[in-house]
Amino acid sequence: MFKCKGCDIDARDGVKCSLCQGQVDFPCAGITEGGWRKFGDRRTTWKWANCKSSAATSPRIGLLNTSPTDTESILAELKLLSAQMEALPALVDNIREIQAELMEFKAIQSEFSELKSSMETVNKEMKILSCKVSTLEQEVENMGRIKEQISLIQARVEKLEIKQCESDQRSPINNIEIKGVPMSTDENLFSLIAKIGDTINCHIPKDQINYISRVPSRKDKFNRNIICPVHNSYKKA
Repeated sequence: MFKCKGCDIDARDGVKCSLCQGQVDFPCAGITEGGWRKFGDRRTTWKWANCKSSAATSPRIGLLNTSPTDTESILAELKLLSAQMEALPALVDNIREIQAELMEFKAIQSEFSELKSSMETVNKEMKILSCKVSTLEQEVENMGRIKEQISLIQARVEKLEIKQCESDQRSPINNIEIKGVPMSTDENLFSLIAKIGDTINCHIPKDQINYISRVPSRKDKFNRNIICPVHNSYKKA
């Protein structure tokens, strides 16, 4: 950064006069930056126009001859530079807009990162929940199997109870055997048992009698004994 000797304004880049050793910006020097770069080694002997006019009165410095072609080239470059300078404010505005959009993009990117982190947390929790649900489903399935096994066991227990009851009914300990009762045609053994019970004052309810039948006897082939199994042995007693 330096202060231009021509316009007294701060400038970032420019040229240096070999006569006064002063620095001037490109517009005050009457040359473009590209033209200045093309000078090459001649930049060390470049002279500012103001210094040239001042040096014209000195016999030690000769006049500088400038061709019309160089003048036209310089004017064209100045016009191009002027047009570029006019577009500079719009370019600055565009840069500012781009910077604002970049800031918004960074904010969106930050929000997206937070959302991504939240989604990862949700996914982890969903996996944990899915494992718990799978475990519960397995337990429910096992409970269903256990329930089926319990039902089968209950059915078997009921069958065993029925068999036990039937076995008890068929057991000789529950049988009442009556001997010596003459046989008659169309006899009703239930009525006969009821009469005998009334006679000996031991009434046996009909619902306690499993069945009644006569069985053959070795001693008396004509009068068969009466067998009356009861549900409970205490009735026999």
